[in-house]
Amino acid sequence: MKKLFISLILLTTIFFLISCSSTSDTEFPIPNLEMDISDVYTPEIEDEDINSVVTSTDRVISFNNNSIISSTSSVNIENTTVTISSGGVYEINGTSDEATIFVNASSDDIVTLVLNNLILSSSNGPIIYIENADKVIIQVLSSTTNSLTDLSDTEYEKDAVIYSKDDLTINGTGSLSISAGLQKGIKSNDDLIIYGTELIITSTGHAIKASGSITMSNVTLSIDSQSDGIQSDNDEDIDECVIYLLSGTYTIHSYGDSISSAYDLYIYSGTYQLNSSYQNNNITETSGKAIKADHSIYLVDGVFDINSKDDAIHSDDGIIIFNGSYTIQTEDDGIHANQSLTIQDGSFTIDSFEGLEGKYINISDGTFNITASDDGINASDPDIDRAVVDVPNGGTADPDTSTALLQIDGGLFYITSFSDSIDANGSITINGGSFYINGPTSGLQSIVDYDLTFVLNGGSFVGVAGYGKESKFPTDNSTQVSITYNTGSLQAIDSEIQLLNEDGQEVLSFTPSKSYQVIFLTSSDLEVNETYTLSINGVVKATLLLDGVTNTYNLTTTTLPPRR
Repeated sequence: MKKLFISLILLTTIFFLISCSSTSDTEFPIPNLEMDISDVYTPEIEDEDINSVVTSTDRVISFNNNSIISSTSSVNIENTTVTISSGGVYEINGTSDEATIFVNASSDDIVTLVLNNLILSSSNGPIIYIENADKVIIQVLSSTTNSLTDLSDTEYEKDAVIYSKDDLTINGTGSLSISAGLQKGIKSNDDLIIYGTELIITSTGHAIKASGSITMSNVTLSIDSQSDGIQSDNDEDIDECVIYLLSGTYTIHSYGDSISSAYDLYIYSGTYQLNSSYQNNNITETSGKAIKADHSIYLVDGVFDINSKDDAIHSDDGIIIFNGSYTIQTEDDGIHANQSLTIQDGSFTIDSFEGLEGKYINISDGTFNITASDDGINASDPDIDRAVVDVPNGGTADPDTSTALLQIDGGLFYITSFSDSIDANGSITINGGSFYINGPTSGLQSIVDYDLTFVLNGGSFVGVAGYGKESKFPTDNSTQVSITYNTGSLQAIDSEIQLLNEDGQEVLSFTPSKSYQVIFLTSSDLEVNETYTLSINGVVKATLLLDGVTNTYNLTTTTLPPRR
């Protein structure tokens, strides 16, 4: 059968390959992810799953309140139940307060149900129940409005308004509303494809659930669910549980997860407004993440507006982000990967507990506006208690318990944090990027915190913190010149920092939005054996002759990190 290949060529905003090499002494691990966008798998969708135009049909089923009319021998009518026993195209129209469409065809039959202004309700089971077929296609006819409503007062065994034991496709450019009551909206025990349809689902159970893969493209989807919005999960073939969202507009309000996959999750494009864990005051019992996968997440592109109590984007394994726009507000982590988090590009505005978190974090490019009540960027091992790896200044970390790595090669970063702005329970390498940091104002926190090494090889950086004695600075295997300066007293909010070279030209400047005492400065323009002037609000604070790569001022020796 002819296939239609949905190609990533359409994503014209991305034309790059990113190298993950490091110039540090620590080799950055290569995550188990496709790092080149051209290698990212894209599903094939068959023509019959995309087709939204019925060429002909000679099988019509009409509901008229309590009566059902059909002239075809492949349809059996008994009371309020229509049974379809063979393949073909069936147009279904009309209205009924109590109806069931039951499909029980042979295993090689394709059954197409064309919904033509169909309005059905049921109080004792699924409205569309697919017992057997090769595939059932529900086509929502163009320019029609259709609705399916569950009226039951208890949850039943086949617990969905549309329930299928086999492959299910929903296509067509009309509108379908599902009011699922206590049930799920759509449930497929096999693969599910939704293409081109306007779909509105209100449910107590999961709005959309499949035991196999879920593929959606060109959809307009609106979900209000007291469980998960979109979920792929089963107890046997977990690696079959993959979600592919190729394009469309998604508005999901969910008590649980908005989009959840028991294995992989791919988002290629589209617009996503996700409100997860709303009214969920116990996210430890019921997960309330916006985008979640137990294995890998690939975010190729898209526009995301996320509000959640739980993690906004979460993987138990790895996440790779190629591009996209992300506006995130969450009471937990903005983007969290238990293993590798790789960001090649994108725009990120994050208000969270921790902004970015993963065991291995690699950032190549992007624009990041992060406000965090804890760490801004945190590389940590989820299997190791943080209390074990917390290393005070002057301490020596155990490499076996400080395994996390953070590497930044480029990007623009605005970080405001109340704990460490950039932290690794292990080692940090910064090879590039521009950083403007409003760091912690008190406590055992630092602008940049680490356990083993902080190798600085490039980039520009102006950061402040309000507590001088716990400030850490780059280790001696760095190649770029830096300054860590303790002013000795608290500087007021909006006190401008300016660093000038010997010719009076500005090298770096920043106006912090928080009070501060410690300033960290670095730029490729800084040179050893050169003199620089540090001013605050136009008043000269110090004249600094840089005598080495790592320069510290007014920091007591008892508070320094181990020199390497």
